[in-house]
Amino acid sequence: MSTTARIHPTASAVLSTTIKHHLRPPPNAVVFRTNPNSLRRRGTTRTLTVAMAAPLDVCAKASVTVPNKLGDCPFCQRVLLTLEEKHLPYDLKLVDLGNKPEWFLKIYPEGKVPVVKLDEKWVADSDIITQALEEKYPDPPLATPPEKASVGSKIFSTFIGFLKSKDAKDGTEEALLNELKSFDDYLKENGPFINGKVVSAADFSLGPKLYHLEIALGHFKDWSIPDSLPYVKSYMKSIFSLDSFVKTSALKEDVIAGWRPKVLAAAQDSYHHSAATPPLDKISSEAGQDFVGSRPIRKRFPRSPLGRIMRVKRQKRHRKSVRFYTACYGFRQPYKVLCDVTFVHHLVTNRITPADKAISNVLGAPVLLFTTNCAIAELKQHGPMLGPSYSQSLEAANSLITARCDHESHVSAEDCILDVVGQSNSEHFFVATQHVDLRRKLLKIPGVPAIYALRTALLLESPSDAQHQFVKASEEQRLHMTDLEYKLLKKKKNIPNSLKINDPPGEEDGSGDQNMEAQAVAKRDSARIGLGVKDKVQFKRKRAKGPNPLSCKKKKTKKPDLHSAQERKDGDATLRSRKKRSRSRKGKKTQEADG
Repeated sequence: MSTTARIHPTASAVLSTTIKHHLRPPPNAVVFRTNPNSLRRRGTTRTLTVAMAAPLDVCAKASVTVPNKLGDCPFCQRVLLTLEEKHLPYDLKLVDLGNKPEWFLKIYPEGKVPVVKLDEKWVADSDIITQALEEKYPDPPLATPPEKASVGSKIFSTFIGFLKSKDAKDGTEEALLNELKSFDDYLKENGPFINGKVVSAADFSLGPKLYHLEIALGHFKDWSIPDSLPYVKSYMKSIFSLDSFVKTSALKEDVIAGWRPKVLAAAQDSYHHSAATPPLDKISSEAGQDFVGSRPIRKRFPRSPLGRIMRVKRQKRHRKSVRFYTACYGFRQPYKVLCDVTFVHHLVTNRITPADKAISNVLGAPVLLFTTNCAIAELKQHGPMLGPSYSQSLEAANSLITARCDHESHVSAEDCILDVVGQSNSEHFFVATQHVDLRRKLLKIPGVPAIYALRTALLLESPSDAQHQFVKASEEQRLHMTDLEYKLLKKKKNIPNSLKINDPPGEEDGSGDQNMEAQAVAKRDSARIGLGVKDKVQFKRKRAKGPNPLSCKKKKTKKPDLHSAQERKDGDATLRSRKKRSRSRKGKKTQEADG
């Protein structure tokens, strides 16, 4: 049976001694207990009745710069802010994510933070934790109305894109300023907080992210929020001054150390160094996977030689298709990929992350990921049927760049994508979707490549026959003169009579092509006559050359042989006059000497 006590801000000693006998942490864990002084907020003193139950076990990231200090995870701080504002006792266990202890992996093998023990079960993901705390401990209420829960949700992802960007003209800074400007306008009408005059769960989610934004951009980019956004600056000052925020915030050095590897990784990545990094970068750090970012794709088991051969053939086919769209339809890097929510959900469930890296491997160039508001609305409407992956898929979709669709009321995602693409795909989008019918419709539109996923492999559809025929017809049309060119040519006065054309190209007599060729010749000759240019052979015909004399053997001239002529005259006498070879008889001489 739980006991009830009236806690006053001065009763800190009573509170600390009362909870000492409760759940003990492992030997190597560092324990922090709530301070009743945090009940005093904005100069007011509150009296609260709390059931003296066992404190909640909370695992959070440890500092990398100072021992026994809270780390720089904004999601961990969100959970701790909720506990502080609800005045719930908790035991904080700091976990070194670089060297996770065995006791932590035993209680939660996935090794994610934050993790809270609720009803004898370890629960991860800050969204789920805060919602469960709100349901179990409704007083004081911190829930945010659904229509206000997404206010400022894209600021953090645009901040990451700007932080990793190496090109000042890639639009990431402008995207961040646009999100901050929208948030400033909202606070001007509905402030000073997201839910009006009182803080709510949405503030505890956005506040830690703005804290990281201020420190990281100030250190790595020498950038700060401009004075033209006074309501945003006032909001940040109010949130950062809360006693609960001061108690749970990370050190400035930890925030800088936490973002430094990601900034350096973005600088070393050749793709992200040469083009714009997608400005929105993760679904949730506690989800364990970055949806967009420069982190290497997770390693897979080695494949068989046959699979390697098939993968090489697929890559060649993809490169051929990309060259076709680049040469014939004017696609340029970084390629823009319009993602359907079905495609995003498939990437999340199959852990094909980071998504921009995986898609850039298929297209062979950097990519920017887009979606539409109508697609996100459809995911919110039908998403709960997806199960546990719904929250991750929704946050992943919200992290993408929003393409303008100009729909006053939300339509289906399929109709919205078809309207954004239009009849000519003027924005040069690659469309990524898992809808087979939508892919068939897209391949009938000139210049719309389609991407889809098959388990863990991403595939690019080959150009359809309709797209090839459209390119062929466009090339043939460019070979002929337009009506305006024909009229201008007809008005020329210096065209020879033999080349003048009185009538437009005929269709019935089949002389259209001949007339068009004559028009082209007349246009060229008239320009040359006007400039006084004489005709000359452009290319001299080459004749067959003989062999190189230096590489040939010279013929030798025979000299007259006087001796042979004389011998022919003398006849047999010459034969007799030839000197007879004498043989040496050394053996006989040696015998005579011995005798």
